Amino acid sequence: MYELSDSSDSDIDSDERDNPGSSRGAKKRKIHTSSGKCRDQKYRSQWESEFKWLKPVNDNPRQGQCSACSRVLRANIGVIKRHGEGAKHQQNVKNIQCQLNLRDFIKKNATDSKVKRAELKLCGFLAEHNIAFLANDHLVPLLQDCFPDSNILKNNEFCDLVNTLKKVKFSILVDESTDIAAIKTMAICVRYYCESQKAVKTSFLSLMQVFSKEDSEGAHQGATAEKVYNEIVGFFKKQNIPLENVIGFGSDGCNVMFGANNSVVSRLRIDFPGIFTSKCICHSLHLCASEACKVLPRETEAMARDIYTFFNHSSKRQAQFDKVAVIGTGCKQDKKNNGGL
Repeated sequence: MYELSDSSDSDIDSDERDNPGSSRGAKKRKIHTSSGKCRDQKYRSQWESEFKWLKPVNDNPRQGQCSACSRVLRANIGVIKRHGEGAKHQQNVKNIQCQLNLRDFIKKNATDSKVKRAELKLCGFLAEHNIAFLANDHLVPLLQDCFPDSNILKNNEFCDLVNTLKKVKFSILVDESTDIAAIKTMAICVRYYCESQKAVKTSFLSLMQVFSKEDSEGAHQGATAEKVYNEIVGFFKKQNIPLENVIGFGSDGCNVMFGANNSVVSRLRIDFPGIFTSKCICHSLHLCASEACKVLPRETEAMARDIYTFFNHSSKRQAQFDKVAVIGTGCKQDKKNNGGL
């Protein structure tokens, strides 16, 4: 025989406790056997057609799980309905419905894959036949002119970026560096508002060689502020990008870039009145950290450098160090097992 009895307050669903004033806060009723124990029910797959967020629990056939709340529920139709009517559950379901699928962000385009394939084959051709990579800057426009109907050649990121900069205001980000081959280069990035993506973007524009073999006078002049300024302005003039679109400039805080009287920034402020200039915060933080480390004793930094130098290029010393580390770990473990004796 089965009888109906009211459950205690501890059996009320947690979502109902969050809404004590609602009608769902009433005590639920359980079906008890004649022995007084609650009758367990098995999970039914038919419930999933009504409750889209419900799924079974693999290791327990008498429980279900809410995919929206990541909560395990008892396999009882009353418990499942009350959980679905809870405020927290409904909010979680609403949030999931507003989320976009990851596949929507990563949309594969057949043309993009063909463009990448063409770029790889072209770079491989240049490397195999030992052709200068600078020839690629002239080869791509030539191919575009020869094959104007090709959709692959139309997808040129550099040309698209140049055409965009001709229409919008942008800021210039510049940094110089000397590579391992003692070639001094200057990277130019631009920051602008992309109308298609409705967001501010920072894109790499060009990597220029400061001292070229054709410009012997420039090498004699050195990387002065006038030299760097002329290289930057000359590049934009060469690409027919209106200089009136330049509204900002950022770089590290060296004297060549941000000197008070004779620098790149001082020339920009004369030719571009009202331009916004800013020093790179990463370089500024690096300088602050370097000055702060000067307060520490020099022996501390010297010891760290000496330790690295001592073990860096010696496999024998590294092996001996590993052995010492293993011995030290073993001694520490023995002390722990022996109560620290």
